[in-house]
Amino acid sequence: MTDNRLLDAVDALTKPTVDNVKQTTDDGTYIRTVPVEHPPLLQQLADAVLPSGSNDHGGQSASASSRNVLDSTALYDLLLIQKQLLDMCSWVNIVGDRRDLPCTLRKWYAAYIGRADFDSEQWYLGQLRRWADQIRARTEPPKTFEAGYPCPICGPTPWVDTDGERHPNMLIVEYPRHEPDLTRARTICKNPNCKAEWVGVGAIAELGDELKEREVTA
Repeated sequence: MTDNRLLDAVDALTKPTVDNVKQTTDDGTYIRTVPVEHPPLLQQLADAVLPSGSNDHGGQSASASSRNVLDSTALYDLLLIQKQLLDMCSWVNIVGDRRDLPCTLRKWYAAYIGRADFDSEQWYLGQLRRWADQIRARTEPPKTFEAGYPCPICGPTPWVDTDGERHPNMLIVEYPRHEPDLTRARTICKNPNCKAEWVGVGAIAELGDELKEREVTA
């Protein structure tokens, strides 16, 4: 039987969320806190393909050129998720609607939990979480902090960018803003010629042990 994590992952992609936002005056004086509702993540991605400022919702105020402005990166992400979700639907013998991804995902979940075989549940959980992280990264850049150690793969030598500027080759830890417990953090090397990464708490812990051991023996 599925556990709540898979349903939570479905909800994260298909249900709207509400944030409490503080309203202040120009000088920073607090006025009140008001709830602000955000569309489901899958809908946010679909909306990002055509920026709202370029869409006159059927009116004639915007020029033809501005109405055709597309976010190509969002479009690519949307098409990829559409294909993956429709493939998932075909595996449980249902027909999905690429125009309504939140509804389609919930239909997939209802069909999936009615099956007897849950061997692939962890794969689906990872897939849905990757989609959520991918969409959130557009509006919620991950939090980062410097690990305090140079990359063990490419070494401590500073790297040089295309403008000729030198950057310290320290490892960076980043994690989603909505998961501050670091369960899905990753440590990365910012050197574009290396790009080594350690994903997950286990991999990061092993990296930390290795770095401390090197520090002791140095």
